[in-house]
Amino acid sequence: MLLLALETSSSQGGLALFKGAEQLAFKEFPKGLVHGREITVYLDELMVNSGFSPSDLETIAVSAGPGSYTGIRVGVTVAKTLGYALNCGVMLVSSLEVLALNGWEASSQQKGDVPIEERLFCPVLDGKQGHLYRGVYRFSSGLKPERVVEDGVENVNELVDGFFPEIPPGTTLFGDGASIVRDRLSLGEDDPYDYGPSDWNLPRADRLGRLAVESISQGIHPAMGEEVHQLSPVYMRVSEAERKFAERRQEKGLKE
Repeated sequence: MLLLALETSSSQGGLALFKGAEQLAFKEFPKGLVHGREITVYLDELMVNSGFSPSDLETIAVSAGPGSYTGIRVGVTVAKTLGYALNCGVMLVSSLEVLALNGWEASSQQKGDVPIEERLFCPVLDGKQGHLYRGVYRFSSGLKPERVVEDGVENVNELVDGFFPEIPPGTTLFGDGASIVRDRLSLGEDDPYDYGPSDWNLPRADRLGRLAVESISQGIHPAMGEEVHQLSPVYMRVSEAERKFAERRQEKGLKE
């Protein structure tokens, strides 16, 4: 199986190519939301340098969000277009799960008081406009994360001591929204959470690819043919433009 992993949900996207479980290539875009400009150039370069053409692809895995609205739309649209045109499978992967893998892979190389299969990882993304996207995971059986609580959106202005009352002390927070949580709680030495380093903050295409390969090995099938059109990004909340549009309609007395 030749699988292309496409990550565009954050400020720095990338591509990775897998043959089965073997990673053949990995390429990051320049920093900044340049996904729409660079994606076809980097894809062509990746395939040529690896000795393949797009028609050889059997599966495309793409980061579905949450994250950058523009980035997610670019990635999912490209994946669906290629999948339908090339008649290959398309699989959506949660950006939060991809980010959680950053923490697990780094922590699995370190010794700690808590066994790695019992540690809790909480990726937190800055959703802008005063919102945070977050998930809480453990990796009790290897690569595939287990969701501990439902992924959700937090209002920064409503954060209170504890943040997740159901999550025990010692949970590791990371991502570009983790510092917002830490600063907002202002608990100092009483802070119940640990915080990962900044190099865990961005989801990566190579880790997205490994999650997709693992999912397929566990019997999860990518969408094919007309099913591809039904795939939708995971935004978790409406965009600022959509919110303002709805408000203007309400002000004018128009129905949704």
